[in-house]
Amino acid sequence: MGTNNKQITALRISRIAAGLRLADVANEINRSIMFVQRLETGGSARLTPKISEKIAKALKTPIDLLFPEGGAE
Repeated sequence: MGTNNKQITALRISRIAAGLRLADVANEINRSIMFVQRLETGGSARLTPKISEKIAKALKTPIDLLFPEGGAE
C-alpha cells in the first residue's frame, strides 16, 4: 500500500507538532532520514506494522490518525 496525501500530512504535521526533526524520528525507528522523508512526501518506503507502531510512539500520536488505512504493506 502506498502513502496517500492525508497520511503524508498527518505524519509531517505530527512530527512538527512534536518538535521533532526528521533525524529524531529516524533515530527513534532505526531507519534513515531519507526513509522518513519518503513517508512524508509519498515516495516509496516499505512500511511494516512494527515501524508504524514505532512512528506513532515516537510522535505520541494514535496510530490510526497517522495511518488511517492501516499504513503497512
